[in-house]
Amino acid sequence: MEPMIERCCGLDVHQATVVACVLIAEGGRRPRREVRSFPTVTRSLLELRDWLQEHGCTHVAMESTGIFWRPVYALLEGAFELVVGNAQHMKNVPGRKTDVKDAEWIAELLRMGLIRKSFVPPPPIRELRDLMRYRRRVIESRSNERNRLLKLLETANIKPPELAAHLQAHVDGQAHDATVVTDETGKTPRQQEVLRTLKRLLRKLGLKERSFHSLRHSFLSRLVRRGASVEAVRMLAGHSSLTVTERYVHATASDLRRAIGLLH
Repeated sequence: MEPMIERCCGLDVHQATVVACVLIAEGGRRPRREVRSFPTVTRSLLELRDWLQEHGCTHVAMESTGIFWRPVYALLEGAFELVVGNAQHMKNVPGRKTDVKDAEWIAELLRMGLIRKSFVPPPPIRELRDLMRYRRRVIESRSNERNRLLKLLETANIKPPELAAHLQAHVDGQAHDATVVTDETGKTPRQQEVLRTLKRLLRKLGLKERSFHSLRHSFLSRLVRRGASVEAVRMLAGHSSLTVTERYVHATASDLRRAIGLLH
């Protein structure tokens, strides 16, 4: 079988080291082999890239073993034609015994064009996939925690449907919209009823009508000025971070410093 690539490299990637075997065939002669091992830290992988470029390698192949190949692929991407092969398929081929033999065998398969190239998405797609997978895990973890708490309440024979709905609102990210005010009968008033009551009270006191949004600002700002911790105000307001709370409240820099100091 005629070789398809003159200068190529096979990588045997592990968690702590990567063994590289370079095959250089010139003038139809038997290929010359050079083998080196590199740690998998960033500085050493950059040395690997420079070493491969010095030898004029155009193609680099590796197995898709776990996640160990991903940092190697990221640092070599753009400098060579990278081939990620299916580890199970390449393992079925006999003749591999040591790390050096593995790297030599991968390089030989690459040189002959016998490695089926796996699809690796471009960097933006890889980043988006990682983000979406992490988001899915977070949502699943949140739902599992809700189910665990409901199971605990069922074990204690506590079965209020309102509590289950409130927990579901937290899971769905709607807790900031939930109303926690009840009247004397225990019923939750509707938003329009609360607005009408507020307006009547403001007119009775001779005050200018204000929206819930402005009242919320004033209430949170007063909490900070009275020395409440910003973390407590953040949890009360349902903000995603302390930075949002600091922008939300109308307090001086000294107020914020004093409140943040209570966190320590």
